[in-house]
Amino acid sequence: MEKNERRRDAQLAYSDEFSFQNEFTFEENMELAMRFLQENFVSKGLICDYAVHDPEREPGGTPNPHMHVLIPMRAIEPNGLFGKKQEQVFVLDENGDRIWDEKRGRYKTESRSCNGLDKHGALEELRESWARLCNEKFAEKGLDIHLDNRSYERQGVEMLAQIHEGPAVHAMEKRGIRTEIGDYNRFVRQLNAVIRETERKLKGLREWLQTAREELNQLPTPEEPSLAWVVQEQLNNLPSRNKSLRHIQEASQALIDLQEMGITNADELDDKVTETSKFYDELTERVKNNEARVKKLEEAIKQA
Repeated sequence: MEKNERRRDAQLAYSDEFSFQNEFTFEENMELAMRFLQENFVSKGLICDYAVHDPEREPGGTPNPHMHVLIPMRAIEPNGLFGKKQEQVFVLDENGDRIWDEKRGRYKTESRSCNGLDKHGALEELRESWARLCNEKFAEKGLDIHLDNRSYERQGVEMLAQIHEGPAVHAMEKRGIRTEIGDYNRFVRQLNAVIRETERKLKGLREWLQTAREELNQLPTPEEPSLAWVVQEQLNNLPSRNKSLRHIQEASQALIDLQEMGITNADELDDKVTETSKFYDELTERVKNNEARVKKLEEAIKQA
């Protein structure tokens, strides 16, 4: 590769890395990886030099098997030699005709990638390809899991992404040396856990409150209906085939939790939901405020 280049600062290859799925066996992951490399690189005449890495993890840690791939930017031609990385093509107008450049005295041209991997949006296409292959395998195995290659922001998920630690930071953290990246990721994990739990509880409270109000509008109302009365009426109205010990346990636990919070009626519950919603909004605002810090840290990592 190096002998084929003329410039000292020429780009030689792409470096890619993607994670295996812990829900698949090693053989299944390798089969998906080979399909991914064949469809996206080898079919275009590109070489793929890959290595599987399964790093050690602390007791109870999550496995992180993944694949590193080195891909020369020049494809192999039928004659066995490296081909071009880029080629000059004519710029065409809306009618498909070449455009004359008066200043240079020739038709306008532009450089175009021969393999398409450095075009705008190429990385997004690769991520979509890997997510599609994994999701097909999840469906084949009957697993209710779906990969989304989009960022949290594009998905509309109010959570903060962690920063990739890399081998150096991981080694320092493993030896007990705290790092800024490690501290930041720990903060992100804690904040995301609070956001997920708050969002889950808010959703359940809103649904429960809506159901309670509907029941109050339909049933004969005592002078001062309590939450216990509403819950009991809901249980009584459940079809016999749907009643279970789980429903009774959930209703009992809900009443205990509400009593501990000093909530005795639907209006007080409504006020609590409003208060919790405000707290959730404050958390999401913290997430947005920290996005700028993430970008600064990522830039610092690149500079380092």
